[in-house]
Amino acid sequence: MNLFIRLSACACLLFTASFIGMSPVYSASYTPASNACVASLDWFKKPSFPSEVPDGGTTNCNFQQFSWQSFIAAVQPTGEKTPQGGILEFESWMPSYGIFVEKGQQPTPWGQQPDLPNSECVAVANKKQVSRFFRDNPTGSRLNSNATDQAGSNQPLLDLQGNFVFYDISVNKKSYDFITACELFKSNCASSLKFNGEGINLPASLAFPAASAELKTAWMIMTKELDKNLFYRSFGNVVNPDTNKCEHVELGLVGMHLVINTDKHPEFIWATFEHRNNVPNCADRKAKPPLGGEWNFFNPECLGAHCQLNTYSPSHPGQICRTNPEGSPSNTMGMSKEQIAASKRNRENIISINTSVQDFVRGNPKLIDSIWTNYEMTGNVWTLNGILPPTGGRQGVQRGSLSAANAVMETYLQDGLAEVNPQFNCFGCHTTGFGKPPAGLSHIFDEVVPMTGGCENGKLPASCPQ
Repeated sequence: MNLFIRLSACACLLFTASFIGMSPVYSASYTPASNACVASLDWFKKPSFPSEVPDGGTTNCNFQQFSWQSFIAAVQPTGEKTPQGGILEFESWMPSYGIFVEKGQQPTPWGQQPDLPNSECVAVANKKQVSRFFRDNPTGSRLNSNATDQAGSNQPLLDLQGNFVFYDISVNKKSYDFITACELFKSNCASSLKFNGEGINLPASLAFPAASAELKTAWMIMTKELDKNLFYRSFGNVVNPDTNKCEHVELGLVGMHLVINTDKHPEFIWATFEHRNNVPNCADRKAKPPLGGEWNFFNPECLGAHCQLNTYSPSHPGQICRTNPEGSPSNTMGMSKEQIAASKRNRENIISINTSVQDFVRGNPKLIDSIWTNYEMTGNVWTLNGILPPTGGRQGVQRGSLSAANAVMETYLQDGLAEVNPQFNCFGCHTTGFGKPPAGLSHIFDEVVPMTGGCENGKLPASCPQ
């Protein structure tokens, strides 16, 4: 499916290769410890989205494996070609602007590309044969300009070349079918899923079906100062905020939220990934970028008032570092010994499986593009036994990266000391509070166009699975 992708703002069982009887292909430089959290060769030989967390989710590692296998499945080629090259699985998903349409319109049918939401970009797209569209502000959109819950503070991020970072949001077919069957793209049907929204009373049990997925990605413009070979790249059309003109640009992937639910985890498992050269850890700002070259969003020689860490400075490049590596709280005050131990184990598992995946990619060039060695998981969060997160993400049911934040998608929300209670991470905003049913965990309904009607008889259509 050839899609236009728009930006909006703010994340088969898994087994180790030895367990399933397959010989893992590691490079000569890497031998994992016997108790390490590792990837499976089967993820690369037979890519697929896992249907459930393996082994009943008894260990922290099980969840890291679930999310990495999902990522690998999401970056597989679909076989579909465009003038710019092949389409990956995640690029075939439906962008939100193809679903949340103006009054009197219907969502774009699955498998077809939606109309561009910007008329000027239509001419550019026709000329350049490019079918993707991106926006610059993580929280700004034509549908809801005050959604500050995805990237924080409704502020953009600029890279070291002074260019805006661009974002998109899309869903897989399972999510698309649910939204369209329930007509949740119409304001009267879906408004109560928005904070302080008004509309019909929705069933308390209304929820996305298992295997629903939502994706948010972040992209930076590829310029001559950058080593393009370090990035997964895609051509697209963007509106330059400084000129308000549509431009045809080459973009490099720098961040991804990948969230998927299962029967046993309706709260969704929220994983986030980044380019390895994005930013250093705040506690180690003298570190060199692991891929060589320069950091994407940190200048160690930056001086002046505009160089405050993790603080938006208009018209200046971001000076960003990671406050909580792997989403483990940097401030352990008030944490119990058990919480500290669990946080340490979570971080160790993420580091271990990142290394394992990168080594599998290097050792199996016929199975997966080597570009994916340049990306890593930076956080992953879920709840105990799939309990739906309460208002504010409180009460200790959360597991994994309790202070998870993507440095290029929640840039300004990671500033200051992280607290464990209430935990700040995805569940700080994605909750079932305010009387919302489970479907309200997703903020995609902030994209609903006002005054689009629907549900005139006071209830959802009969086609809606409830």
